[in-house]
Amino acid sequence: MGLNRRYAPLIGTIRNELQTNKIPAVYDYIANAGYIPPEHWTQDESKGGGRIIGEAVHFIDTIQYLDGSEIREIKVSFAANPAYPKRDNALITVRFQSGAAATIIYTSMGSKKYPKEQLRVFSNGAVYEMDNYVGLRKYGSSKKSEIKLKQDKGFAGEYQYIYDVLKGTKENESIHDALAAHRLLLEAVRND
Repeated sequence: MGLNRRYAPLIGTIRNELQTNKIPAVYDYIANAGYIPPEHWTQDESKGGGRIIGEAVHFIDTIQYLDGSEIREIKVSFAANPAYPKRDNALITVRFQSGAAATIIYTSMGSKKYPKEQLRVFSNGAVYEMDNYVGLRKYGSSKKSEIKLKQDKGFAGEYQYIYDVLKGTKENESIHDALAAHRLLLEAVRND
């Protein structure tokens, strides 16, 4: 998986500067996804798999891109709260062939005032903290720096990539990783 423009710029910066595809890291992703009523179509596990299968898998894909190796294991633990009856509050753990490890907190229980997505990457004496795809704080051994951007989750680049694959001008290099991640996540959800 090479660094390309189909990923969000801040994700590319993290991978490039921390060399996470060469040096195993520890990842912590928080998705403060917000409450969606139980009758909403995204909550219907028979139609789209529910929110964990339909949305949380994208955070696994992001971390796998950063790491650059195959996923060895995914485990899912769902929170039990009668006020939130659907399975959209979970802790997901991922282990990679490289030795890297990740946790993903996916929750509908949080405040809308709190950022929707945060990613912290711990690697080689540094911590990079991405905030909602608009900011990146970098903590090194002797200094701290910060980048601010207009929010860019990489959608335009992804659509261009899909178009290029369909046109035959690019090869879909990551389809096997995406299918494997979905399969492992489906198995983990069934086993909880």
